[in-house]
Amino acid sequence: MTAHGRGIEKYCVEVDTPLEFTVDTSAAGDAPLAVTITDVDQDPVDVSVNDNKDGTYLCRYVPTKRVKHVVVVTYGGVVIPNFPVRVSDLQVQVQVFIDTLAAQRPNNLIKREKV
Repeated sequence: MTAHGRGIEKYCVEVDTPLEFTVDTSAAGDAPLAVTITDVDQDPVDVSVNDNKDGTYLCRYVPTKRVKHVVVVTYGGVVIPNFPVRVSDLQVQVQVFIDTLAAQRPNNLIKREKV
């Protein structure tokens, strides 16, 4: 089983923008597919799962917050390979990185140029 698509890329989260990914179960037997998505606050995110009738499923969701999300896909009650996936907003991650650097750098080590 595999999954691919923008909706499970590491930095895909965009508020109020629909995201999609496809789960391919064509090489597996018949079993129920379940997809759950939660944000960093443990709030569930609505996700629609459409059976393409060819062993693949199209999954769609719309993030409502600029925070990290966790996507979990199970097939027959078992988490599929490479899941759960954590996705987030790139701008949020860049700001966290900048804030971390600033907190680690003493003021006397930051060179400031006089204008």
